[in-house]
Amino acid sequence: MKMGQNRQKGAVAVIFALAIPILLVFTGLAVDFGNAYFHRQQLQNMADAAVLAAADKYSKTSSEADAQTTAQKYIDDMKSINGNRGYENPTARGSSYPIITSKDGIIKLKLVLDDTVPTYFIKILKLFNNGGQYDSMPIAVTAVAKITGSSLFDGLITY
Repeated sequence: MKMGQNRQKGAVAVIFALAIPILLVFTGLAVDFGNAYFHRQQLQNMADAAVLAAADKYSKTSSEADAQTTAQKYIDDMKSINGNRGYENPTARGSSYPIITSKDGIIKLKLVLDDTVPTYFIKILKLFNNGGQYDSMPIAVTAVAKITGSSLFDGLITY
């Protein structure tokens, strides 16, 4: 053996020991952000269904109260259908929702839902930030429906 080869023993173990924490952090971030992405998609589905149902109801009755009741019913139904999987406690932004606006004869309904996503690995960062808030991540989605005149597809889809 040459003299320089003896000093290289154990170098892989040191590099491995230094790389493991970095790999664990990135794996944890991937899990937490993947979980947030899943929750956001579920929340978007909920908002889309609620605003479309509210738009359908509003187009038939022109009643804001009926549209709001329908949106709330769809939010509650989707929470119970999925067994609250994918949702923590979604809340609509604003005192009345969906927000109904009319401009130039075009009626739009807009619903913004806020929720929080629990974290699993990012919580560890709390140790390094003197008790910072890393237990959950906030997410928000927006759904908009436009009410138009009658269409060729009226009555094609019922819900």
